[in-house]
Amino acid sequence: MDVMSKLEELEEELYGENEGDLKKRMSRRIVFPGTLQKPPVSWLERKIKAGVEKGVGVGSRVPKLLVAVFAIFLIVGGALFIFLYLGTRGQEAEIEVQGREKIESGEILTIPIVFRNTSRSTLKEVELTIIIPEGSLVREGGREFPAPSRIIRKIKDLAPGEGDEEETVVRLFGREGEGKTVEVNLLYRPENLRARFSSRSSKTFTVSKVPLALSWELPEILSSGQEVEAKIRYTSSSPLTFEKVSLRLEYPQGFIYKSADPKPSLGDTIWDLGTVGPGSDGFVTFRGTISGGEGEVKTFQAGLGVFNILTKEWRPWSEASYEAKIAIAPLSVQGFLDSVRERLITPGERLNFTVRYKNNTASDLKNITIRAFLDGSILSRDTVVTSKGGTLLAAENAIIWGPGGTPELRVVEAGKEGGVDFHVDTREQPVVRNVGDKNLQVRLRLTIEAATTPKEFIGTSLASEDNLEFKVRSKVIFSGRALYRLSPLINSGPLPPKAGSKTFYTVVWEVRNFTNNMQNVEITTALPPNVKWENAFSPKDARIIFDEASSEVRWKIGSLRAGIGVLAPALVGAFQISVVPSSADVGKPLILTSKSLFLGTDTFTGENIEMTSGELTTELREDAATSAKDWSVVR
Repeated sequence: MDVMSKLEELEEELYGENEGDLKKRMSRRIVFPGTLQKPPVSWLERKIKAGVEKGVGVGSRVPKLLVAVFAIFLIVGGALFIFLYLGTRGQEAEIEVQGREKIESGEILTIPIVFRNTSRSTLKEVELTIIIPEGSLVREGGREFPAPSRIIRKIKDLAPGEGDEEETVVRLFGREGEGKTVEVNLLYRPENLRARFSSRSSKTFTVSKVPLALSWELPEILSSGQEVEAKIRYTSSSPLTFEKVSLRLEYPQGFIYKSADPKPSLGDTIWDLGTVGPGSDGFVTFRGTISGGEGEVKTFQAGLGVFNILTKEWRPWSEASYEAKIAIAPLSVQGFLDSVRERLITPGERLNFTVRYKNNTASDLKNITIRAFLDGSILSRDTVVTSKGGTLLAAENAIIWGPGGTPELRVVEAGKEGGVDFHVDTREQPVVRNVGDKNLQVRLRLTIEAATTPKEFIGTSLASEDNLEFKVRSKVIFSGRALYRLSPLINSGPLPPKAGSKTFYTVVWEVRNFTNNMQNVEITTALPPNVKWENAFSPKDARIIFDEASSEVRWKIGSLRAGIGVLAPALVGAFQISVVPSSADVGKPLILTSKSLFLGTDTFTGENIEMTSGELTTELREDAATSAKDWSVVR
């Protein structure tokens, strides 16, 4: 009898239906190769023994080869047994997820799950596990709740050939075209076995429609620099309620958000709409300014879905975009600061503005006037210098170029462009009179118009404008000094410092900040090997620490308000050090600290600020109670 016949006979014995078969199966032992403590003498061993008696050595090549062949036979046979017998387990049951394939997002969906015992044994301890996609809702007992990671149901015993059906009622959410997969697993134990097996299945439901819609109310044509008010409207055509709905907006480059009604829930892009009822609608209105090149397309994006505020995960259900184009004005004007349209301004620098204009029509335009309106308390207005006949109108805070003083503006030919420029200085120290004098900006508004309108443009405005805003960096003043007598901490030791003797000094850091709040502010310096940290500092609550491994002193300031050192006292921190000069130091001053580094982030501009002050020595130039004779080491 071949191997396949043996295996079929074995399976018949294991799975026979009558009691006699069961007793036969239980009395039969299945032994895998290598599991017997004392295996019986095989024909091969008898052959080897006979060979020994005939004088053939046990270690000879032929017996060894026969042993190896026999071992391989056992291994292959065992593997075949495992594959053909044990590998067939798990086929006692069939399970299938039914239901139509295309669904509407959020609809109430009843999913039938059909299963059947296809074996000749009763299936016991039957358990059905249902895995619903994350973000779905389950309806049970007249209520809805978020789908758990898995739903487990106990099923009655299944007799041979018996089938049954379970249903689960869910609401699956997703965007159009997205697939949502429901997985099921039937776990069971055949009556005459201890092991448990399972049968699995799944079905993917495709979202063919989303009953939530978005629509835009926004002009198709926008002007660069224009203040835009846009409305995004959401509607539901579903007879059901959608809960925990969020709206997310994405703005195009060049759009600066100003405000919205209602206000966003997070930043300027996320709105928590809460519950959207059957057939309901609503809208969000937002405002801002748009800038861009002529003819440039600006794309606004909106989406409805679920936003997890903890993980910041966004799952959209419905999305809509809107494209608006920057208008090409018949007569355009555009401003630049040092050839760019975006940059930060540093107090004390000279600002070089350029104004470019262009006739975008096919006709000559005559008698053009350009005005530049400047605004910003940081500006030193008496330093304005103009080119090409520009005139400063102090009462209007404006510079004007017209056909009288600028010949190029008398006639601007079709398609031609040109430019004028002006310069203005900024104040070295911003004017700060109260707490409102912060987050300073320089604003430039440009207008252009033609006094004479060609016949073909009658009824069309030949005026246009451009708007620019530039943020001003905060002015920060940072200094360090070494003191002995005029010190917030009591110092001792010889002065001038004496070789072999210890002298104590105090290092003082002072910070002033003008117009912008700062965060993550800290000051660091390093001590030379011969300088010792004395663990005394002022004020007592200052976070001034010493890292012995790096020999660094660090003052962790954290937040620094605008107006510190201007409207309020300066921020001052001090710490004490000591030094013992050697005879090699006689006649010269000693270095007490390396350069000090100031670091911080300007919260208005988002810029990281970095400043340094020079190394400090025993030349106590900031201590008026000392003189030059006290500064160098003596014997």
